[in-house]
Amino acid sequence: MTTSILLISAVLQFTAAGLAMRLVSVTGRWWAWILIALALTLMGIRRSITLYRAVSNDATISPDLTAELVALSISALMVVGVLLIGSIFGKIKRTQHNLDEAKKQYQAVVEDQTEMISRHLPDGTRTFVNESYCKYYGKTKDQLIGQSAYAEMVPDDLKRLKAVYSSLTPDKPTSEFEICYSTPNNETVWQLWTKRAIFDDVGRVTEYQSVGRDISIHKRTETLNARLGRIVERALNEVYVFDAQTFRFLQVNLGARNNLKYTMEELRDLTPVDIKPNITSQQFEDIIKPLWDKTEDKIVFETVHRRKDGSDYNVEIHLQLIDAETPPVFVAIIQDITARKHADASLRLALEDAERANKAKSEFLATMSHEFRTPLNAILGFSEMMQAEYFGPLGSKNYNEYTNDIHDSGVHMLSLVNDVLDLSAIEAGKRAIVKEAITVDGLLNSCIRNVKSAAQNRSITLSVDVANGQPVLFADRRSGIQIFHNLLSNAIKFTPPDGKISVSASVVDREIVIKVMDTGIGISTDQLPHIAEPFVQANAVAHNTQEGTGLGLSIVKSLVEAHGGKLNIDSEVGKGTTVTVSLPSNEGEPHHRSSG
Repeated sequence: MTTSILLISAVLQFTAAGLAMRLVSVTGRWWAWILIALALTLMGIRRSITLYRAVSNDATISPDLTAELVALSISALMVVGVLLIGSIFGKIKRTQHNLDEAKKQYQAVVEDQTEMISRHLPDGTRTFVNESYCKYYGKTKDQLIGQSAYAEMVPDDLKRLKAVYSSLTPDKPTSEFEICYSTPNNETVWQLWTKRAIFDDVGRVTEYQSVGRDISIHKRTETLNARLGRIVERALNEVYVFDAQTFRFLQVNLGARNNLKYTMEELRDLTPVDIKPNITSQQFEDIIKPLWDKTEDKIVFETVHRRKDGSDYNVEIHLQLIDAETPPVFVAIIQDITARKHADASLRLALEDAERANKAKSEFLATMSHEFRTPLNAILGFSEMMQAEYFGPLGSKNYNEYTNDIHDSGVHMLSLVNDVLDLSAIEAGKRAIVKEAITVDGLLNSCIRNVKSAAQNRSITLSVDVANGQPVLFADRRSGIQIFHNLLSNAIKFTPPDGKISVSASVVDREIVIKVMDTGIGISTDQLPHIAEPFVQANAVAHNTQEGTGLGLSIVKSLVEAHGGKLNIDSEVGKGTTVTVSLPSNEGEPHHRSSG
């Protein structure tokens, strides 16, 4: 029995020594566990010696059973204790390893953040900053850690920050803190920080952690949006924003509210159809359908709005769908066009009055001209008979001169009456335009022959330059002769002796362009815009010595426009005038060809 106890006790002590040696690698406390292992080994050796003597029946040793049992119990407890201690230290080491790994992962996550992260003690001394923090401020970690986070803060901001810190509790450890400051180059910077207080077991703050980002762009955008909102709110044009699904108004600016006489609270219960008395819900949906279908980016239409008091006013609506918003909205910019509508109505009435007055004028002139013709024909007929002395000599030579003057005056008067009748007929649309194919050179040469004698009498040189291969002019022959006869007559009338008049024809952009150029007295720039108006003469001084009503150019302009052409006049006082007539070259098929 004693021998068995000694054997077990020795085995346990050696086992405990072996376990103690293993704890050297587990705990790292090699010097302590080596001493323990050495002591246990010595105790095991002593037990082994006792066991040996007992087995060899050495009479000098008489083992005490009770003492050996106590020693055996101690050895067993030592083995159990060493096992438990080893397990505890193993867990501690694994826990430490896990903590180290977690710390590495935390550091990696913090360093990878784009937001600025820092930690500091309650007195402001920084204990940690991440790379983003360093990059933002342009400093290294060594330059920042250990320095006060409060050092560069202005007193008011520092006071606000400490007020935020004082409000933090273990139950509510975080709060936001916004700060604005100016950089050395006068740039305004906004930052938003999330402040977190770190408490110990007794509720005392051990550290503060700050996570921040630059919100300058967001703030500037907010400022611009706020400014835009104020501008839109105070705009005189009406601005409406309404839900794209329910059509209920979400925002209506001050200009619209003032015009409609509704409050914003009242408008939130209304839709666009409620203020448009002449549009039904189905009609409104049909109007906005192109916006939903994306076939149109914007639609513009006119309608009527009804105020709260029941009165209506005309509006022009520019409507757009903003589907980038959630939910989508319609934006309508509306202009009150009541004044424009009234102006349009007044203008329309004025034009109608002017047309009636012009028609009455034309009818009056035509009637008077016809009335003038009857006595003029008699005057011309009798004066011609007197010139021919059909019934014998008149007597005195003076009678012959008087007769010639009467005849010339009658001819001039008849020419004026014919001009008035022509203009009246053209303005009334009663002038018959019978188009036919006319060669340009034939038309111009015919007109030149009619005025050649008058030009020679004033020693004026006439020339014609018509480019080869001219297309046929499709026009009214009588009108064509009248146009260029009048232009040539005017040129001769206002060109001094020994002057030059040239006529040219060319084709430009499918138009026949005919120019009549003279070296006459010219027209002043202030008279040019009105020179083709009826009864306006080119030069007041010159026309005091020249015959005419001032209808020639007006008739020319009307006839040119009746053919779908254009009349342009360029002139310089003392140098001459160029009149350009542009007529279509291919207006329909000719009925027959004429050489002029």
